[in-house]
Amino acid sequence: MVTNEESNNRGGFIICQVCGHKNLAGTLLCDNCSSILQADISKRSGTRDLNDVLPELQTGRVFTTSGTGTFQHGMLLKLEITDQNAQMEVDPSRRQVVVGRRDPVSRRKPDVDLEDFDGYRMGVSRKHAVFSYLSGELALQDYGSANGTFLNGVRLPAHQAHKIHDGDVVRLGHLSMRVYFVDVD
Repeated sequence: MVTNEESNNRGGFIICQVCGHKNLAGTLLCDNCSSILQADISKRSGTRDLNDVLPELQTGRVFTTSGTGTFQHGMLLKLEITDQNAQMEVDPSRRQVVVGRRDPVSRRKPDVDLEDFDGYRMGVSRKHAVFSYLSGELALQDYGSANGTFLNGVRLPAHQAHKIHDGDVVRLGHLSMRVYFVDVD
């Protein structure tokens, strides 16, 4: 197997560890799934610690979204699972929507069950994150998951709500999805 360092040296590319996409060297985030390209970060910062480069990422394209941040009552949230050609729609306007994977022992299921999308192998916790609707905005909050929740490539602190926009990329552990606001009227 070719490592990212070998790939960079031979062709000017870096391979995303999450989705396998070939990105141009010097890219901070994967062009396909918006995951942070660790080998590139280590070259820029001299370390593999994401906290050292977080300010650079926040001023770059990580938190920049072109989609609207307004989520109207009656809209649906479409979750498009990256690399699996799958999507689902949920209505977060009436309650919080818990995302995770079912528990085989208790048989409890979250509102959005990612078990069928290889959730266990991809590092999705049983109660991983929650989407919440409040006053025309939709927020995402990590429940303190083991493998983290990422918004446009940046890991979210646990138990803090973050506004999401139409077209954002959300990653739970290693499972990436793009979120869309769908008007059903």
